[in-house]
Amino acid sequence: MKVYLLLIATIALTLISCKHDHPPASEELIKAFEIQKEGLKAISQIEDKIKAADIANVRTQQLRLEQYKKNMIEIEGMQHDHSQCNGDHSKKRFSIPDKEMLAVQKEWRDSILSILSELP
Repeated sequence: MKVYLLLIATIALTLISCKHDHPPASEELIKAFEIQKEGLKAISQIEDKIKAADIANVRTQQLRLEQYKKNMIEIEGMQHDHSQCNGDHSKKRFSIPDKEMLAVQKEWRDSILSILSELP
């Protein structure tokens, strides 16, 4: 009987603790999120090219790419692809205005696209 009560209490606490609401995302944050996904897609393309090609400066490109992946700024309240992050979200939260977040994400994506354009 105690096991059942403990199980029910655990399930109830889990359900309660996982419920939280975020305010609806602004148009700027939605655009910023789409731009971020473009940058993540470019990262995958770069990684595929690096694996497939004989590139003279592979290590340099890998280091640049790792730096951009590490410096990705998450958009609070938006679901994202965890394949390109290590799951540690504690250091990547910034509270900046939505228009500035849009500009940050554009710059981040464009920097990654510059690496992609340099590859054969």
